Amino acid sequence: MPPETVLFQDLGFIILAGTLFAFLFKKLNQPLIVAYIFAGLLVGPIGLGLIQDNANIGVLAQLGVAFLLFALGMEIDFSKTLQFKRSILLGGIGQIVLNTAIVAALVHSFGFQLIEAVYAGFIVAFSSTVIVVKILTDRKQLNSLEGKLIIGYALVQDLVAVLVLPLLANPLAFSQISLLTNIGGSLLILLALGGIMSQWIFPKLIQFAAKSQEVFYLTVLSGFFFFTAASLLLNFSLAAGAFVGGLALSRTAFSLEALTIIRNI
Repeated sequence: MPPETVLFQDLGFIILAGTLFAFLFKKLNQPLIVAYIFAGLLVGPIGLGLIQDNANIGVLAQLGVAFLLFALGMEIDFSKTLQFKRSILLGGIGQIVLNTAIVAALVHSFGFQLIEAVYAGFIVAFSSTVIVVKILTDRKQLNSLEGKLIIGYALVQDLVAVLVLPLLANPLAFSQISLLTNIGGSLLILLALGGIMSQWIFPKLIQFAAKSQEVFYLTVLSGFFFFTAASLLLNFSLAAGAFVGGLALSRTAFSLEALTIIRNI
């Protein structure tokens, strides 16, 4: 079967399974994100095996996460979230350190190497931002006090993951100042790019594009792919670039219209 046909077929299986489980879980008053997880398990390699192409699975999963975080960046009022920066930083970092230390000590006591134990500790310490965002969105609690704090903790965890996990792959990297500088420099470049686009380029670009629905649609999608591509070039994930791109677009006059477009994809 040609590759393009396989991708089309895989999309069909995913949408069909997602729709069926969405109906079921909605009837049971359960979060839709859980329905989508079950749908993926059903059609994936460990389920019925309807989707076997690992490359397609990886691309579709990354795009789904990236679009969700792009929407989060546009929807969340980051300036209000930063009002709780002290609580978010102390709580988020404290939770990571405490959970990692406890789990790492426990795993290490069973005879595993220290680096393996630390990895296990990080796995337990990090929550899934995607699941957190989806549940808060479904419950309309994204901009509530508890929602802002939870999102803040999740973002701190993501930032720590971006900075620390690449270093854990090579423990000696902690002593390599150049590598640490490269990671920090890449993050600053990505954030600076978001600030420049938000302040001087996106407002005028979106204002002009809003005169045509099609041009506006294409401009929003272009913003998404621009930041994801920039993130990959800087050796960050698609999700990191998508979130920064969403933040950049959130400052424009038509951010709500842009958010509607992304939600409907």
